[in-house]
Amino acid sequence: MNDYATTVKNTLFKLIHEMSEVSYLFVQNPESDFFRNRKLNFEALIKFFLSMEGSSLSKEILEYFHYDTDATSVSAFNQQRKKLLPEALEFLFRKFNTAFFRQKETSGFYNSSL
Repeated sequence: MNDYATTVKNTLFKLIHEMSEVSYLFVQNPESDFFRNRKLNFEALIKFFLSMEGSSLSKEILEYFHYDTDATSVSAFNQQRKKLLPEALEFLFRKFNTAFFRQKETSGFYNSSL
């Protein structure tokens, strides 16, 4: 497999995992949101958002859970989604871009005169 693609994926998953460890910073109700163990915990919800393609929500859920009969419901997804602050995805976007901007600078790809 392409080493760069693997690096990008691993970096993204690492950032999502780090965010999940402090998920209370990215939720509506920090005292209770994402504390119980669910199929769509904080980390899985973010990964699910990023993997969505454009089908119906029920089809996306089935594909994400590999057509498992115990997959979460559309209603459960909507309930979990409401807990997440919009700033969570913005934070992930900025951290992810920063990680690769720094990598380009140190690899010699970045030209500061541009």
